[in-house]
Amino acid sequence: MSRQVPDIRQLLQERRARRQARYELEENQRWVHHAVDLERGGIVTTLRDRPPTPVFRADRLAAIGQPVDPGIFHGPSYKLDASQPYLPGPPQASLEAATASTYAAAAGGDVVAFDPPSDFDGRSPFIGMIFDFAMAPWGRALATLALVGSSYDGTAGNVYLSATWTQTEVWVPVDSSFGMHTVDFTFGPPQGTDAAEIVMACDAGIQHLEFHALTLASAPPVLAP
Repeated sequence: MSRQVPDIRQLLQERRARRQARYELEENQRWVHHAVDLERGGIVTTLRDRPPTPVFRADRLAAIGQPVDPGIFHGPSYKLDASQPYLPGPPQASLEAATASTYAAAAGGDVVAFDPPSDFDGRSPFIGMIFDFAMAPWGRALATLALVGSSYDGTAGNVYLSATWTQTEVWVPVDSSFGMHTVDFTFGPPQGTDAAEIVMACDAGIQHLEFHALTLASAPPVLAP
C-alpha cells in the first residue's frame, strides 16, 4: 500500500503566494488604535497615518476613564507570542490558539493567523485565542494586543474581546482596509480572584487576522493626577 505524503512543492508555492500577497497589502496599510476598558465596556477607536505614540495612547486611555503615565509604554513588560506562548511567572501566563490557519515562530516575525470563511457567523467554531493568567498581576495592569487584519469587502468585521471575571464584552472594529491594530486595555481582577482569562475571537466579517503579541506591563500604570 502506497503512503499518502504532502505535496511539499505545492505547499511551498502557496506559502510564497501568501507572503507576496501580504507584502502587497502592506503598501497601503493603515494604523488603528483602540483604547478599551474591559470592565465597563468602553472603547475609543482612532485611525492613524502613522504608528500611535506613547503620549497619544495615554491620551486615548484617558478618554475612556483610564489615565496612565505615558512612561509605562517604555517600562518593563512581559510578552506572549508564537515563540513564547508560556511565561513561568510571575505573572505565569499562557496563550492558546484555536482554528488558526498559521502558527509561525520565525526570525522574521512571530504570527498566529486566522482566516475565517466568508459565511462564518462568529459563533462556531471558536476562531481565536485565550490568554490565561494563572497569577494575575497585582492591582491594575495594562496590556496591549498587536494585531493585523482586514474584513471582507463591503463588510464591517469585528474582533470580540472579553475578560472572564466580568460581564463585559467589547467588539473591536476591523474594516476592509488592511491595518495594523494596537489594542490597549487595562484590567484588574476583583478582590479574592488570582486567575484571569482574556478571550479574543474573530467575529463575523473578519477575512484575515494576525496576532503578533500580547504585551503586559510589569507594574500597575501610574495614574495621572
